[in-house]
Amino acid sequence: MQVTEAAKQFLGSLLDAHEADPRPFIRLSMVDDSYELTLDRAKKTTDLIFSHLGQPVLFVSLATAEALRNFTVDLGDDAHLIFRRSAPHDGDAANNQRVDQTTWQHYEHARLLKDVTDITQNIARLRAAGKGFGVVKELRSLEITRNAKWDEIRALWAGGNQ
Repeated sequence: MQVTEAAKQFLGSLLDAHEADPRPFIRLSMVDDSYELTLDRAKKTTDLIFSHLGQPVLFVSLATAEALRNFTVDLGDDAHLIFRRSAPHDGDAANNQRVDQTTWQHYEHARLLKDVTDITQNIARLRAAGKGFGVVKELRSLEITRNAKWDEIRALWAGGNQ
């Protein structure tokens, strides 16, 4: 997941109106099958933090960031946030080359295995951190995401790819 400077600047300008101490930040969360932006003040140890001019503006859980792995949060033309799908083959897209199906499958397989490895490492780190309610909830979310990645790998080779 990436956040453009324009989006971070926009979020920072929204937060500048809040003079409370501590200053709130914006949390991007997954709710069912959609995403939600809320004001928050409670940082979680597993949050990814996006800052603008040294001030945190956006906090995202690992599970949400994992779900948005191939997306970039950007500022739309009419001053609202948008989610853009990142180019899956940056080098290929830049060179306008077509990728044959087998090459694409191998690329996707390697990418998904890396995702599974990263999630597994995050799960191990969280398990070592403790068993608080927030950690257990995050572990469940990561395990669900990891299982979904394994399902994607199976579908990739079973002909279920797009």
